[in-house]
Amino acid sequence: MTHRSTADLRRRVFEEFAVIANRELGDKFEDLPVTASVVNEIAQNLGMLSTETGRAAQTKRSNARRTLRTWLADSDHYSPFIDEVAVRRAVEFTPGAYDALSDDERKEFVTRLIQHPDPFGQRLLLIEEVVRERWPNKQIRFGETPRFKRWTALPESERNRIRDAYDKENRRLRNLASEEAEAA
Repeated sequence: MTHRSTADLRRRVFEEFAVIANRELGDKFEDLPVTASVVNEIAQNLGMLSTETGRAAQTKRSNARRTLRTWLADSDHYSPFIDEVAVRRAVEFTPGAYDALSDDERKEFVTRLIQHPDPFGQRLLLIEEVVRERWPNKQIRFGETPRFKRWTALPESERNRIRDAYDKENRRLRNLASEEAEAA
């Protein structure tokens, strides 16, 4: 069975887990332990366990089981579903929100940050610099934006991680755009 993406495969894994949990325990989804038999049943249902023989096939089956166990044991981190509230809190720079995001939620967070017209709340500060340069004697009152205040209130390590993810995705998008322009 082929899957369009890792998120699609994880979604199918969690759906299979829910079916097994429902069959075994009714509505107590969280109480089903991640046992070898549960992992094997999910892998079998998703066509991840080939019937081939040999060391390579055995390694492939073992890796598939290990991946499933990892995903199911840490379902908050590997969830294929996006928690919109968590992403919105991270975009608003709520302290600790970024660290609590899953991998997919972090990708969504960075995408939204890139689309934001003033991602770090610094636009007003840049305007203030220009105005003060042009009219140094004029009395103009500026203040920090609430967004900038929330950004600077985050711990430096968290700001660095967010900035790194933002810069990395921006570079990727610029490279993709330049490759498309060269191809055209």
